[in-house]
Amino acid sequence: MRRVVSALVFLPFFILLVRFGSPDQFVVFLSLAVAWAAWEFFRLIGPPGFLGRWAGVLAAVGLLLTLYLIPHLPLSLALWGVVLVFFSAGPWLPKGVWAALKGYPALVAGVLLIGATFGSLALLRDLDSGWRHVFFLFLVVWGGDTAAYYVGRSLGRRPLLSKVSPQKTVEGAMGGLAGSLVGALVGWAWFFPFFGWGQAVVAGLLLGAVGQLGDLSESALKRAAGAKDAGVLIPGHGGILDRADGILFAGPVFYAAFRWWQIG
Repeated sequence: MRRVVSALVFLPFFILLVRFGSPDQFVVFLSLAVAWAAWEFFRLIGPPGFLGRWAGVLAAVGLLLTLYLIPHLPLSLALWGVVLVFFSAGPWLPKGVWAALKGYPALVAGVLLIGATFGSLALLRDLDSGWRHVFFLFLVVWGGDTAAYYVGRSLGRRPLLSKVSPQKTVEGAMGGLAGSLVGALVGWAWFFPFFGWGQAVVAGLLLGAVGQLGDLSESALKRAAGAKDAGVLIPGHGGILDRADGILFAGPVFYAAFRWWQIG
């Protein structure tokens, strides 16, 4: 019930901001989200001390603003590629590897992960009719996340990756992909009917899979830190990182894929 209530409180504000706010206003919102998410990350495995964490927070926000104000596609693609490959390995690495990254190495990793990936959302919103792209992305990822949660709770039997997250199941993952596919088809019908439905299917499956990988990566991070949730900002959901983990991975992939389709 808390998950539903939180969604009912947050969604109207988010929808109005994305649809009627300017790209600059959206970036202000993203800056606040980046600051909070970075603080959560550094609280888990970041440097000790107040000043070190605040330095990381400011650096993450600075990276977001840099990507938005000085867009450079090849550089962004290279940065996203390095970040996503590095963190995608998290669920399969020994727990001790993450523990070894605690402190200042995690400061660099957190700045890159959070600042760069949230930056992809800023670039999406800055596209022509960018609100359509943002809504499509969130429909796909959050549709998959919601389906995975409820299918896993009701039908889940076989563990997906028990050493990372005992509650995630194969059935939940399959349900999540189905939910992402439905979200992509709904988003295609609402926002991109001028594209082929086949592109919506590919986008739904790709972004759904990448979003689940982001969820697993954040679970590996929490496991290494011995924490159940990254934060407590959103009742029933945890913190910003808990709610945005799939978006952080899917955002750069969607922006890169869309630009490729447009150019190609």
